[in-house]
Amino acid sequence: NRGTSSELSFTTIAGTADTTDPVISAITTSEATTTGVKVKWTTDEIANSKVYYSATNPVDTNTALSIAKTDFETAHEIILTGLTGNTTYYYVVESKDPANNSTTGDQGSFTTLTPDTTAPVISLVASSEITQTGAKITWTTDEDSNSKVFYSTVNPVDLNTSLSTNSATLVTDHSIVLSSLTANTVYYYVVQSVDDSTNSSNGTQASFITLP
Repeated sequence: NRGTSSELSFTTIAGTADTTDPVISAITTSEATTTGVKVKWTTDEIANSKVYYSATNPVDTNTALSIAKTDFETAHEIILTGLTGNTTYYYVVESKDPANNSTTGDQGSFTTLTPDTTAPVISLVASSEITQTGAKITWTTDEDSNSKVFYSTVNPVDLNTSLSTNSATLVTDHSIVLSSLTANTVYYYVVQSVDDSTNSSNGTQASFITLP
């Protein structure tokens, strides 16, 4: 059994299209390195994120490199990578809301850090705690770097073929313990340190003799 009501009606509310561009503010750069930087800004409504950047002033958004995020948010953060050290870059941020209204911020600039090309300075190389089968090698560097000791019974030490012991920890006070040595034997050694920019330095060859 089916019943049908009389005809009724309703009217939808008049829609208002969003034609207002996002307002960009608080544009900053931080955490600059030799190859990258972080760019941050805010918008007054949710919008996506894009940064155009170039070493040419002014930035041409038609040809400049860019990095974008599609997430809609009001706090924006883009990390630029693969940059050249000791270089001034110019950049423009852009945000587009879900209604496709787009706006760009004022052009800004930043300078990447100068690459570290200086090798660690090695000093105070010494051997101690010598036994029949081992020895401790210590030295210092003027900057944080790793530790490696090349050692051999052949004089001079050939760094390509000699035995070695290393530590990847970056420190300024270095200590490497050599083990499984032969008693009553002269060993020649060279210490090496490499900093986090891959600058490498070798110490002067030295020697010690294991106990009988």
